[in-house]
Amino acid sequence: MNIDFRKKIQVTHDPSGIYDVGGGIYLMGDKDKRTLHFLELPKTEREAEEMKWNNIKVEKCLIDMALSVYEHDLVAVVTTCVVQPSCSKL
Repeated sequence: MNIDFRKKIQVTHDPSGIYDVGGGIYLMGDKDKRTLHFLELPKTEREAEEMKWNNIKVEKCLIDMALSVYEHDLVAVVTTCVVQPSCSKL
C-alpha cells in the first residue's frame, strides 16, 4: 500500500489520555470519561475528504478500551461505578 496524502482533522472535543489505533480506526477518549470518539482512517484522498468524528457514549465512567476490529469486529469498553455495600452482606 502506497499512501501519498495527508489529512488534518480538527479535534472538537477535550481529549483524555485514552486512545488506540487498529483495524483502520483511530479511537480517542473524552475528558468527560463518558464518550469515545473515533475516525475510520482513509485509504484514499477522496475518503480523507469525507472523514468525520463519530462517537460511542457509555453510561458509566470509562477506564480503558481496546480494539480488536480485524480479528473479532470488537471494541471493548471497561467502565467502573460505585457499589454501595448491602447491610445483608456485612
